[in-house]
Amino acid sequence: MTYGARPGGAASKEKTHALVNEKPRKGQGHLHYQVDDGPVIATPGTKLSFHGLKTRSHRIVVMLAANDHSPLGPQETLQVTIPAATSSTK
Repeated sequence: MTYGARPGGAASKEKTHALVNEKPRKGQGHLHYQVDDGPVIATPGTKLSFHGLKTRSHRIVVMLAANDHSPLGPQETLQVTIPAATSSTK
């Protein structure tokens, strides 16, 4: 399974700001998202596209985070179901 953020292609691989003692700055942040039990991905993109998800129910968690990765509000959890392909969609 692969998933990534757009614009910008694949999800960003930014360094962990907390490890370099970066302080939160007003007006700076990004999204954290996680599909099922996969890794938490940090991305500055505001539109997300998910590719290669299997036919079944999936849980997607999204949260706005500060530049030091601390939460900036509540997280949202979405349940989506990828239906089986029909003969007209294959």
